[in-house]
Amino acid sequence: MGSDGATIYSETTVLADRTGGWLVRAGMNRGNARLNGYALDHLQLVTADRAVEVGFGGAVLLPQLNREAAFVCGVDRSQMS
Repeated sequence: MGSDGATIYSETTVLADRTGGWLVRAGMNRGNARLNGYALDHLQLVTADRAVEVGFGGAVLLPQLNREAAFVCGVDRSQMS
């Protein structure tokens, strides 16, 4: 930590965080695939619908939501998403 209390990251740490983030997203996308498919099947979107994907992670659903809904917004707290 720096003298002002801010965390100091080296380029190596940032690269490791990005790689780790990618691996976590890939694992979550794979693990959530069945649940995401179930949700999309039951939403039964039509072209007039608006969709908000909260916590979209690797954004696997966003392309399909874009094809099926009039408006799509994805919100995720992670800076890596």
